[in-house]
Order: sequence, then C-alpha cells, then structure tokens
Amino acid sequence: MAGRRLSIEQHVKCVCLFSVTNNVSEVQRRMLEEFGPPAVHRDTIIRINK
Repeated sequence: MAGRRLSIEQHVKCVCLFSVTNNVSEVQRRMLEEFGPPAVHRDTIIRINK
C-alpha cells in the first residue's frame, strides 16, 4: 500500500490469500475489495510470501 505499512491483519490475509490462489493479481483484487485503496503493490505481496 503506497506509503503506508500493512497491519498484521493485512499481512496474514495476504499470506492466506496467496496460499489459496497462488496469484498476485487475485490477491491484489481481494485485498482492495476488503481493505480499500490504495492497492497492495505486487512486490509487497511477493516479499511477504517468501
């Protein structure tokens, strides 16, 4: 999320969504739906899930 840090809840949600979908774009879409803008950056999703 541009310029702000993700909460622990958002980190957990990101990991859970990625483990289910294995698709960064889908994680972005669902995170945006649940938490609103700004969208989580692709690199952030990848880094959190390493």
